Parts: sequence; structure tokens; C-alpha cells
Amino acid sequence: TPRVATVDENTGEVKTLTKGTAIISAVLQRKNADGVWEDTVGYGSSVTLKVQNEFTVSNYTLTEYNGVGGDVVIPDDMNIWYIAKDAFKDNNNITSIVIPSSVIDIQEYAFRNCTALEEVYFVSKDHRVDENGNIVNGDIDWAELSKIYEYAFTGCTNLKKIDLTNVKTITVAHYAFAGCSKLEEVVEMPSIGTMHHGAFAGTALEKVDLTGLHMSGSGVFAGCTKITEVKTGKFTAIGEYMFDGCTGLTALELS
Repeated sequence: TPRVATVDENTGEVKTLTKGTAIISAVLQRKNADGVWEDTVGYGSSVTLKVQNEFTVSNYTLTEYNGVGGDVVIPDDMNIWYIAKDAFKDNNNITSIVIPSSVIDIQEYAFRNCTALEEVYFVSKDHRVDENGNIVNGDIDWAELSKIYEYAFTGCTNLKKIDLTNVKTITVAHYAFAGCSKLEEVVEMPSIGTMHHGAFAGTALEKVDLTGLHMSGSGVFAGCTKITEVKTGKFTAIGEYMFDGCTGLTALELS
């Protein structure tokens, strides 16, 4: 049985860990004549602590997270369609997150300033298909994700990887990942059909696959100085100032 909460024996600070009920007891201690701490009879108390679910969901929308962080998996049985604006705002303890298949939209600023977040996955960290599109795990559903809204991950200064392997075709809105200065890898980037203005501006991407991109805003990769390789397709859309300031990019071959 997982612990519901912990109590710092020095400060008395209570830290909730998971949904459930816990009884917290405290007793007054004092030193005896030998200098040893001992309980004082008749000077104690207990309180019952009820901890709610770490995910707050209302009207199909995840509105708030109050968990302990680390590697977080949003449950797939809570009927979550949307991740609301500021749902994870200013979180500093989530290192990776798995977003369930039911989620359709990640709304603006949803993960803003999640400074410990390094990796984002959809449905599972495992893959439904391999790099050739062959199904390798049919038990993994396709993500219903349609759109990542503007500034959704702004301020995620340690974000390194976005895995879109279990995603079909999505839209990435204005500046959704702009300024994520450590973002090195977007797995299965061709799943992005539309990229709006500055969607990945200022990131640390090195390789860019635009074979699935059919609509593009301006400055999508502006200031991405580490980009050295760009792959395009027959119908790839190249927006205005798309690679403005990409000083590491020396050649661009259009298919």
C-alpha cells in the first residue's frame, strides 16, 4: 500500500503523496534527567488527513495537478479531453509526463514554467509503430491529440524531448515551444501538419523533418542555431523567415 503522506519530524511539514486517508499523530516530548527525549503522557493528538486525487478534472478538462512529480503518467480512465490553461503552471518537480490518448487539446500556457520537465510522451513511452510505420504494439492506442496551443510549453527550460510517435496529425500553434532552449529532439516530427509562427523558435533542434508539414507560419525555427539538417517532402510548406538566424544551417535541399 503506497504511503499517502509524509511528515518531516523536524519541521512538522506534511507532504501529500497520493490519494487516500492517513492518520497523523503527534506527541509532546521532553528530555528526562538523563538527557534522553521521552513522550509526555497526556500531551498528544491525532488528525485524519484525506488526500484528494492529484489530478483535478472538471467537464472533461484537467485543470490542476498537485502530485509529487517525477515521472508522471496522467491516468487514461479519467475521461480527460483537454489540458487547461495553466494546469501545470510553475511546477518544478515533474521530470517526464505521459499524456493519455483521450486528450484532444493542450491549451495555451498549460505547462508554462515547468522547469524540471525534460520529456513529453503521448499515450505511452512505448511505441505503437516502428520507424517504418509497421504496428509493433497494437495494445497502444493512437493519441486523439489535435492541437498544442500557443505558449503551451513556454518557460520549460529543461525540456529536451517530445515524442510524437503515437500521434497522427496535429497542429502546433504560435510559440508553443519557443524558448525551450534545451529541446534537442522531436521524435516523429512529420506528425505535425501545421506549424504556426515561431512554434520552435530558439530551441536546440539539430535535425528537422518537414515531410509532413503542409501549412507554416513565419519564423518557425528562428534562432535555432544548432540546426544542421532539414528534410523536406514534395508538399512541404516553407514559411517566411522559417530559418531566420539558423547560423548552423549551411544547405537546404528541397525535394
